[in-house]
Amino acid sequence: MRPPLLIHLHIPKNAGTSLSRAIKLKMLGLNPLNWLHHTDVLGKYNVHPWDKRYDLINNNPATAKRARFFEAHAGFGMHERLPSPHAYLTVIREPIDRALSIYHYLAQTGERDPNDTLRQFIERPDPVGRVWHTDNAQVRYLTGEHGVIDARPREDCDQAMLDKAIRRLRNDIDHLMVQNRFDEGMIVLAHELGWGELLYSKSNVTKKRAKLEGVEESALECMRQFNRLDAKLYDVAQELFAERVERVASARGRPMSELLDSYRSRLTKHAKRSAPVYAIIPRVRRIRESIQSKRGGER
Repeated sequence: MRPPLLIHLHIPKNAGTSLSRAIKLKMLGLNPLNWLHHTDVLGKYNVHPWDKRYDLINNNPATAKRARFFEAHAGFGMHERLPSPHAYLTVIREPIDRALSIYHYLAQTGERDPNDTLRQFIERPDPVGRVWHTDNAQVRYLTGEHGVIDARPREDCDQAMLDKAIRRLRNDIDHLMVQNRFDEGMIVLAHELGWGELLYSKSNVTKKRAKLEGVEESALECMRQFNRLDAKLYDVAQELFAERVERVASARGRPMSELLDSYRSRLTKHAKRSAPVYAIIPRVRRIRESIQSKRGGER
């Protein structure tokens, strides 16, 4: 029986880019033939928009059979349009820290008004009209339907919505990580997938951001108000993740602290070896996107 298609429900600014890159490289390394069909194996990752990716996978039996990974900034329900069996993966982050990271990241990319204060940015119903919700984003992703993020108005975010997100976190997310314990999460995920080890290098990191301690109390209170459901979801995620850590440590016969020390030692060596490769990848991506853009303009 083929292994489940791993679906990464990628919530922005939750360390998902670093995670996905590590998974992609690991999957390609599991079988030399995977390199020959890497776009199929990795769920047509280089094709946009998502509808086209779904169609390219489902309409070609060979591609559907090879697919092992699918990642998208999309809501729950992507599995309905993808081959079976499947397994969901997601990362949950402390919501105030996440909102602050988005505020600075979008300034870095030029996707928000640089003159906006943090509070002005947070108080807007939809800061940039895309997937960067700063109000209960993680609950919104988990309560999505058919792959569409739940974009209901802020005033309609209620207890029933939170309950639904928690149910899915407990019952439908097969592999769960929390961003503030990322290295432990990589150990747990590798064990759950039977991979032995999963190393990474940081990707898509916000270069400049304020410390939480330096944020005005009024802005903090605003973020707390708009992320009250996410805060409760995060508490549940931490409890569920702690249970996974205990299970893996027990199965490995060593305390997680020892496993973590050993992992980080190998991670340091990996970072030094892989730094040149990871530095090239963004340049290659930009060149490819530029070529695709020019081709699109010529049609």
